[in-house]
Amino acid sequence: VQDALALLVAHNIGSLPVVDDEGRLRGIFTERDVLRGVCRGGESYCRGQVGDVMTPNPITCAPGDELHAVMGKLSEHKIGQL
Repeated sequence: VQDALALLVAHNIGSLPVVDDEGRLRGIFTERDVLRGVCRGGESYCRGQVGDVMTPNPITCAPGDELHAVMGKLSEHKIGQL
């Protein structure tokens, strides 16, 4: 987790995709995951593994998806950022 936090800060971003060895998307690690984790686990949270604290199976869209369909997905799943 500490390494992932360093990437978020270094690149001034709010989330990182988590992929397996074949490059398949398995989860997303977000600032919100950090807030929840620190609140629950305190300092020990930073020594954990991203795979244990990420949001698994993120909602996705494809480049060819219609804008209204994507917006509907965002609303339906209460997602604030694309």
